[in-house]
Amino acid sequence: MKEICKIFLCREYNVLLTDEDSRILAVESSKSFNDSEIEINEDREITHDNQYESKSKEYSSFVNTSLPIKDDNKIVAYLIITGYTLFNEELKKSLTLLNRTIEMFIQVCKEKNKAEKQNKLYEYLLDATDSGILSVDMNGIITHVNEEAATVLNAGNDVIGKNISDIIDVVPTVLRVLRTGKSYINKEIRIERNNNFLHYLTSAFPYTDSGKTMGAIQILRNMDEIIKVSNRIYNSKAKYKISNIIGESPEILEVKKMIKFAGANADSVLIIGGRGTGKSITAQAIHNCSNRRNGPFIILNCSQIPKDLIDVELFGYHEDVFAKDGLSSHPGKLELANGGTLVLKNVDCIPYSVQIKLSKFINQKKVVRNCGFNEIPFDVRIICILTTGYSEINDKKNLIEEFYKTISSINIFLPSLKARQMDIELIAANSLNQYNVAHGTNKKLSKEVMGYLNNHNWPENVRELENVIEYVYYKAEGDVILPEHLYEIIKDKR
Repeated sequence: MKEICKIFLCREYNVLLTDEDSRILAVESSKSFNDSEIEINEDREITHDNQYESKSKEYSSFVNTSLPIKDDNKIVAYLIITGYTLFNEELKKSLTLLNRTIEMFIQVCKEKNKAEKQNKLYEYLLDATDSGILSVDMNGIITHVNEEAATVLNAGNDVIGKNISDIIDVVPTVLRVLRTGKSYINKEIRIERNNNFLHYLTSAFPYTDSGKTMGAIQILRNMDEIIKVSNRIYNSKAKYKISNIIGESPEILEVKKMIKFAGANADSVLIIGGRGTGKSITAQAIHNCSNRRNGPFIILNCSQIPKDLIDVELFGYHEDVFAKDGLSSHPGKLELANGGTLVLKNVDCIPYSVQIKLSKFINQKKVVRNCGFNEIPFDVRIICILTTGYSEINDKKNLIEEFYKTISSINIFLPSLKARQMDIELIAANSLNQYNVAHGTNKKLSKEVMGYLNNHNWPENVRELENVIEYVYYKAEGDVILPEHLYEIIKDKR
């Protein structure tokens, strides 16, 4: 501010800048002066004060004038000129110009301060995101990098000014954008770091100024985090625990013992049982007993997928495999279950060729995507489910013996409900209690109904019993469930 005063005024008088309360903000003085000589003009106009006589032949009067400094039509300061000098039109024009210059200077400072705050906000927003963001110029020189991108590049802010090709050991997607002028959306890359692969989903696009391409921006998102969010959204969690398995029979106590044993080990598990015996619940209980309980829990029902697609569902495929269909890379269930458990229901529906690949994965813990080249390590626990015994499988020749041995390091056989008849009353009471709690009722099973439940064969096992309890609960209008409430469901099962 003082420099502006020097440009427009000579050194023969004093120039002061005060705020609206007359506090001095800046001074440019040619000689000492008395504060009593300073008087702010209430008319806010340039004035010529003749109350002091001239002290020199060179000067005609003492100048004491004030000019308001405005910001958006609001007075924010005063420019005060005081000293012995000639007051003429030339000086008046200089003072007016100085006044306007200071007002312009204030506006420039405000805009600069606003721009600096805006830039800080942008930097904060870029650093606050969990995505890595960087930009390069047309030569591939890094011009900006946020904290996450610096972490991905394994470098600090000192990477600015360096060529991105010297930082990343793969062809950076952002350079393809510069070369082709086309954006890339959600392309997978793997960066090798300390004998490990970092898996990222990247997008890159050019940025322009007045229609001219100035460089490109790249966004990097951690694929592992994306998978975690995806699993959380789609509820890929094991809900049931050992406590959810109802029963005190020796048969079910043995099952609970094996679940704890399987949870404490990392080997593959084969669960064998009839329909409705609780195979999926058992798999979830194993997962929740293990150190993988906080990891993903993925279920793949192999009987519901065309056999020629099971390979892709398990191992995924590399980009451009189905380019004619417009599809890009696709992670398989083994990748999605990384750090957790993958359950394969009806494993006997898996083709022989895929059984061989699965055996190799279980032994080596590495995946090669279809039409891919790199072996990718994954830490996944495999639990397989069968609805029949091994002898029947061999007769049908649905499983390769080597594959069966690989997946059955730990075997858990689930007994039928008929084989553990003493658990029927406990299961029925527990199921009925859930409906009572949910609806605020107190319904009970009569002795006659309980006698029927104990004598029924239960071909669909626990699932069938739970369905019967649900039916009679809603059928009964009173607090006691009677045999007539069973009539319709008994008739349907005959």
